[in-house]
Amino acid sequence: PTCKGSASESNSISYTTYSSGNPSILGYEVRPGECRESDAFHIISTPEEAACRSLLDEKCIEHKDVFDDAAIAAVPSCPCFDADDLDKAATDVASGSYTFYPDPTCKGSA
Repeated sequence: PTCKGSASESNSISYTTYSSGNPSILGYEVRPGECRESDAFHIISTPEEAACRSLLDEKCIEHKDVFDDAAIAAVPSCPCFDADDLDKAATDVASGSYTFYPDPTCKGSA
């Protein structure tokens, strides 16, 4: 999730859900002349835009810890294996249980 704002560009609280098996971007946003709730856009007046920006800014500040914690938790991970899996592979090779193929395996690049 993100919670961001600027005085003249886009202010938003955005997040995703995978509940239906497909990712969906949800949230609230205000841009010059319009606001959005999930995928519904509305044309708004200048005073309404100011009110929307103010409300988003206020809530981003109020819930900063929640959004910061969620952003940290959302750091992508490898879906195929984790550190424990790789440690086990090294242990298995070291014990002689498996044959290690030195080329081209275990190569990395940045």
